[in-house]
Amino acid sequence: MYTIRDILRLQPEQVAREAEDDGLRALIIDTARIKSGALYVYHQDTLSRLLLKFEEIVVAANAPIDPDKFIELIAHHQFEPNHPLYRIIASAFNDNSFPIST
Repeated sequence: MYTIRDILRLQPEQVAREAEDDGLRALIIDTARIKSGALYVYHQDTLSRLLLKFEEIVVAANAPIDPDKFIELIAHHQFEPNHPLYRIIASAFNDNSFPIST
């Protein structure tokens, strides 16, 4: 939240509202592993489809299939590049440096 408030000089709640007005889901998490909290913005249906597509990996990693709960999980835990969920998380946030095979 530091970056949003102090660098961008925006209010996280306003950014979240604007994202939701555009049909996205916004979750403000104050107790994230990131010291100042975090704002996660994502398309709920698209994330749901991604999690279902890789359901076997998600379930094997004891992660939730529900998009909101999945975001809560990644907000509170750091995943290293060798973790089975890492590529799914990267894909969810359009980071193509860690492609996942279908």
